[in-house]
Amino acid sequence: MLILIIGCVLAGGASTMLKLSGAEPVTGAFFRCLFAMFPLGVAWAVERVRFGKLSRTEWTFGLLSGLFLALDYMLFNQAILDSGASIATVLIGAQVVVYPFLVWLIHRAPVAQKFILGVPVMLPGLALTAGLGSSVTTGPHPLRGGVCGILAGVFFAGYLYCNRVASLHDRRRMFTPVALGTFGSVVVIATVAPVVQPLNFGLDGTAWVLLIATAMLGQFLAFVLIGRGSADVSADTAASLLLVQPMSAVVLGMVVLTERPTLLQFLGILLTLATVGFLSLPTLPPSVRKA
Repeated sequence: MLILIIGCVLAGGASTMLKLSGAEPVTGAFFRCLFAMFPLGVAWAVERVRFGKLSRTEWTFGLLSGLFLALDYMLFNQAILDSGASIATVLIGAQVVVYPFLVWLIHRAPVAQKFILGVPVMLPGLALTAGLGSSVTTGPHPLRGGVCGILAGVFFAGYLYCNRVASLHDRRRMFTPVALGTFGSVVVIATVAPVVQPLNFGLDGTAWVLLIATAMLGQFLAFVLIGRGSADVSADTAASLLLVQPMSAVVLGMVVLTERPTLLQFLGILLTLATVGFLSLPTLPPSVRKA
């Protein structure tokens, strides 16, 4: 559990470092993943020697997670510039609603009633967090940032699902699932960059340092810890602990970036985080509820 919490704190700080770097959304996403591949590649090779070849399931879901992660990162980075680092990180909390429906869609697993009750509360929370009704917000394009942030949460749910499947297939491999996802992201971003937004190689020294720090802390270490920590606890517990990520991002955004959400945005943040917490509570079996 502690592993997952530490990973969430590091991931929560990534948005602040990315905004401070000043890198464009696609450029920031690309180099965050590319630099992280150096330690991940070494760890991947070591696990290959220790545990042998990967199964088809690990390859498939590991690389597929990279597609979702690439889309998540590009949209998330745009949301950071449009709405602010703290707001963007809260908006991707939409993954807590999307993930159960994704599991239902694939496995036809029943959706708990609390998710049906929670969605109508979370949607206005996300809208207020994005800046609806606020004349002054933490970013220049709150509407676009809100849409990008919520879509990033949708794709992040896809990443979490695929990463979880790859991680559970062989729990001995701590780094390989994250390495496959990160490698897949590098390939996807490099492929779409010429069309979406050309990569910028002319960043200043400070920007490169911040991107490297984001890759090492907010990508390599954070996602390895989140991936391993999520596999060691139940899905409900993992989703609940992921609340640490947006809360740490809000604090860092206010302290480091001097972001000041409006009163309505604070209300939206509270509604969103409260709903995420409620949806993440474990569902009691019928026998316990009747007792």
